[in-house]
Amino acid sequence: MKQFFTKNSELVFLSFIMLAMLLVRFAKLSTGFDPEYDQSMLLANFPLEHPSDVLRPLPYFEQTTTLGHAILMDGLARVFGPEGMARVHAIRLVTLLVFTTSLFWLYFPLRRYLSPIEALLSIVLIGSSPTALTFAVNSKHYAFEFAATVAMLAAAQCYLRRPNLRSAIGVVAAGIFAAFFAFVAPVIIAVVGIATLVAQATETKRHQQTLWRDLTRTLVLGAVLITISAGFYFGYTRIVTAFDFAAYSERDAAKYIELDNPFSRQSVRNSLEYATYFFKLVEVSFREFETLRYRQYIPYFTPVLLLYFVGLKALWHRSPFLVTAAILTPATTLALNLAQAFPLSGVRQHIFAAPLVVPVVAVGLTTAVRWVADRISAPALANAALFSLMAVAILLSGIGAFHDRGVVARLVDEMENSDAPIWVYYGGQPILRTLRPDWMDGENGRVQGLLNHNSSTERWTLQARVPDDTGMIPDYYVSSSRTIAQPERLWMVFSMWYFDIARTAGLEVFIQHARGRGKDCAIWRNSHRTVVAYCGPEAEVAILRARTIRDQSAEWESWVQSGAWIQSVKGGTGQLLRGEDGPVVAGGKVTSTY
Repeated sequence: MKQFFTKNSELVFLSFIMLAMLLVRFAKLSTGFDPEYDQSMLLANFPLEHPSDVLRPLPYFEQTTTLGHAILMDGLARVFGPEGMARVHAIRLVTLLVFTTSLFWLYFPLRRYLSPIEALLSIVLIGSSPTALTFAVNSKHYAFEFAATVAMLAAAQCYLRRPNLRSAIGVVAAGIFAAFFAFVAPVIIAVVGIATLVAQATETKRHQQTLWRDLTRTLVLGAVLITISAGFYFGYTRIVTAFDFAAYSERDAAKYIELDNPFSRQSVRNSLEYATYFFKLVEVSFREFETLRYRQYIPYFTPVLLLYFVGLKALWHRSPFLVTAAILTPATTLALNLAQAFPLSGVRQHIFAAPLVVPVVAVGLTTAVRWVADRISAPALANAALFSLMAVAILLSGIGAFHDRGVVARLVDEMENSDAPIWVYYGGQPILRTLRPDWMDGENGRVQGLLNHNSSTERWTLQARVPDDTGMIPDYYVSSSRTIAQPERLWMVFSMWYFDIARTAGLEVFIQHARGRGKDCAIWRNSHRTVVAYCGPEAEVAILRARTIRDQSAEWESWVQSGAWIQSVKGGTGQLLRGEDGPVVAGGKVTSTY
């Protein structure tokens, strides 16, 4: 393989890969997809009343973000306006450029330890996974945490080559960037710092006195970075996350692996979920694999874990730096979970780890493919197989870029031009506030069903959902049903209902109340838990269908007629509707108040 690459051909391959990655991300950006629930909750807070408010907890939905990201989002919202998709596209574009640029620069520190094909495969596996594609054009701060890791990794490599004042300043600059843009900056700094010490002690032969001098300098440099990180934590992070931690403490507690009860249902479930992060960081697919049955992940993450250990063995003598970082990163986040300090309970919170962990998996995969090729006496097939895998990964990523579409963003102008009131399901409040914040102040009275979503120490969703997230409160359903049934014409906006309803068609539990003689309902949905419905006189609905696209009323009707939708309503409300507990139900509608 060394003869296959020249310096120029290596850069040509890298350029083609990065161009493909960039095009895929621009393709996804061009779809104008709706901001998802958690993104909308964050976006809805900007612009802030005053720029200095970035130093305080955010006003809505118990959200928080890093200082650098908050300043960026507030600035973009002031430039592009407080409503509509303009500021959403702006932050997505900035995120896209930050992630893609970081991915490009990651290649160069990796090449210090990896062969060209191992480094290229690392870049492709990281950049083409559905998780990376999602968060590379996302309004949250996770792509910036990825960039912080790359910055620290690159600065550490420069420092290892020449441990002088200039490279030390570079490390401090990278540490400040991490503190500004990454909540996990202390983890990044600690992991890269310890890996640097290990590399200094093992990767180069030097006089003992010189070695101790360099180790001492590195420790002093580490102390500076820890001081900076601690200052950000006590001066900013602890303050702005007060509502977030308090409101979601109960949910976070359910994400911990219980050290004193490792075989409990909670511990086993969370352990399996934690192991899936390895798989999701390198997933080769056009969309993210999701299931609530965690045991179904086992056949997916097991091969990735095996490749991880193969990669550690292959790199053991070649790069103590990468081996140390790849072991310490998951070990540190797992320790934080076991200590119940912070659950790090989603793959998005582990994106920062990709530059330190995925290269080891890539080395393991390369080693395994070459081993198989050697056993069948066809070593040339190894190169073909690896390049084919890279091509397939990028192709699937490109297909996945067109998977999501905008629904609320596409129809919000129709809502604005209509005189019909708008009822919003509680999960749809964030996106509606993001796109039309002036509708949410209650002065025009158009939006109905609003819940108080000012940030506090209690989750705003508890006004509609039971604390253990197993279904909506029956009182919320009954009061919503009464509101929906009153107007002759009504828009309905739904998002993030899967806590309450297992299948999309279960939303008929609300829509049914807007139906009636001489009325019809047009229904639009995207692939990511967003539905918009308009119910009114048949003639009006027909005209609306004619001038909009992707109406799915016919498909919806087939689901409704099957009657199975009512079984998908969870919790006490589902029991209420099915007559299993509480009032009698006739024809799928509540016949008495709760």
